[in-house]
Amino acid sequence: MTNQIWSPSKACADFVADLQYADIPAAVIDTMKRDTLDWIGCAVGGAADRSSQPIKVVADVLGGNSQATSIDCGRRNVVLAAMSNAYFGHILEMDDVDRDSISHPATPNLAAAFAAAEFAGKQGKDVLLAAVCGFEIMLRIGAAITPAHYKIFHTTATTGVFGAAMAAGKLLDLDAIQLGIRQRRHNVSGLVAVPARRRHEQIPAYRSGCRQRHPGCHACQKRL
Repeated sequence: MTNQIWSPSKACADFVADLQYADIPAAVIDTMKRDTLDWIGCAVGGAADRSSQPIKVVADVLGGNSQATSIDCGRRNVVLAAMSNAYFGHILEMDDVDRDSISHPATPNLAAAFAAAEFAGKQGKDVLLAAVCGFEIMLRIGAAITPAHYKIFHTTATTGVFGAAMAAGKLLDLDAIQLGIRQRRHNVSGLVAVPARRRHEQIPAYRSGCRQRHPGCHACQKRL
């Protein structure tokens, strides 16, 4: 736990940092295992579909260090592996749906968790724990802003970024301060919010790197 004044982002960071596998009810673990199996099936099917070719070509062209395995059995750097897996998992549009948030939580969270777990040398239980963290954060944010948000935005993307960041952060053993949003230096949830918000309040004293990320994200996304 951190000693900051309470905020929703602090509550999320504290929850993720503190949660242990033993804390999760057996029924939740069972559901997560089945959801993971379901998502893998969707991703395998997506990777075999011809519409998966663009991301395969991009990943092959960009190359990078061999750090994690994609669903199509390609070896890529951890970022491209996560991106490829998420791309594959959503192609068939048969992945899980949460009605309260109107989103697909497995695709962003499990794609990030699989890549981060292999990169960090983690085990199956670590993946399930991280996925629960990511699902919990993503779905609570989504439920809080839906249905109005969904009338304009793709909730899987706008809230999935927080879940995926928390899942990956858990696997990288980040603490509550590193996972939080209102800090002077680099932290996960504050930085992942930047591409969507472009808000100056996230860059105190221009030290967090958020301002630099604005054009950086634009250039990267447009190249893709």
